[in-house]
Amino acid sequence: MRRKVHIQKQVQKGEFVEPKTMSSKRNLPADDMVLTEITAHMQKWEPEPHQLITTNRSGRPVQRSSFWTCWSEAVDAAGLPKGTRFHDLRHFYASSLIKTNPNPKVIQSRLGHATIAETMDTYGHPFPDDEDLGRGAIESVIKPAIRNTTGTEANHGSQAPGQRLKGGRVGL
Repeated sequence: MRRKVHIQKQVQKGEFVEPKTMSSKRNLPADDMVLTEITAHMQKWEPEPHQLITTNRSGRPVQRSSFWTCWSEAVDAAGLPKGTRFHDLRHFYASSLIKTNPNPKVIQSRLGHATIAETMDTYGHPFPDDEDLGRGAIESVIKPAIRNTTGTEANHGSQAPGQRLKGGRVGL
């Protein structure tokens, strides 16, 4: 395997169809744990010609009603709350990505959203909402610049912001 899951088609009502948007076609980097499980499954159950790794007994795509029965059993076995939907795995994945703090465009791409607005409207709430987030960003850029022009780190703590300093510089 190439450490990615390739999403090129989807199944609706037992038939292969194009995903609903161009961004829905994508290559997802997959964790080693996931790839190990997929590999073990594929060694036990050879994929059918369309490369589906989960099919019904006839080698066709699993019907929604059959899948729901198996899913419900898996939810019970895992001790998850009754009513946990398969789609909830998507939300779990998105929330897990957000906790690792990637660029939101990465999350957009992984979820196959057409726009960043769709991603933020749907998943914006788990992002850190800290008003101090970003504090110090300007200082981290300006202090080295001041240090490079003067040869020493400027200490302007006693100067009022905007006050002229020696050499025409303005206090920060």
